[in-house]
Amino acid sequence: MTKKEIIAGLQSLDTAEISRAIAAGKADDEIIAIIDLYESIWGMTYGCSHDASIIKMSIGAVEARMALLNEQEDLMPEELCGVEWVKKLDLGGFEEAVLFPELLRYRRLRRLELWDNGWTALKDDIFGLQSLEALYISSDLRVVSPRISELQNLRILLLPNNQLLDVPQSLAQLQKLETLDLSGNYLERVPLFLLDMPALKLLNLSQNTKNLVDAAMAKAFADRGVELHHD
Repeated sequence: MTKKEIIAGLQSLDTAEISRAIAAGKADDEIIAIIDLYESIWGMTYGCSHDASIIKMSIGAVEARMALLNEQEDLMPEELCGVEWVKKLDLGGFEEAVLFPELLRYRRLRRLELWDNGWTALKDDIFGLQSLEALYISSDLRVVSPRISELQNLRILLLPNNQLLDVPQSLAQLQKLETLDLSGNYLERVPLFLLDMPALKLLNLSQNTKNLVDAAMAKAFADRGVELHHD
């Protein structure tokens, strides 16, 4: 089998085909790294599952785990590679997921999507993902840590449909941030420091519990060249 055929086999839903691909690539470091990626994502998404069938799969053959992960759209990166080369992960829908410290292995991660994970606050470990350029969290967030400013490469921060009453002023330190989505929260005011963010181009404040933006505020953002979405 060629390497291309082996990688295609690893992405199969047929455990027998996956097994053949594993056997064909067992001496190839790149293939070994891809299998490690499967195991890593399995651990982060199913590591705390109490489902009997999942527990059985966790201690069984790797082929069954890989087949199940292949069934789930967007869970595995489109370009299979080693953990440290992954640039995008969608880890939504796993409320008991064990993301850290495993997620910190993804040193080149550019985009991370988390939804329905049951978080009420950002885990401190997330601020170790220094390469992040886009972060999407739609869960039960009630607070955003001031440490968000440590993610200096962020260009897109999407926090829709949480339970936020406010956001920390440290957001203003994100000098590269271009898009900020705070829609569907419980904001009680518009943080005025957002007007001073040099790279901000799009701000979404729609569907909050109050009508946050008056004409003067809308003009102030327009004068700064910020596209403002609000009710």
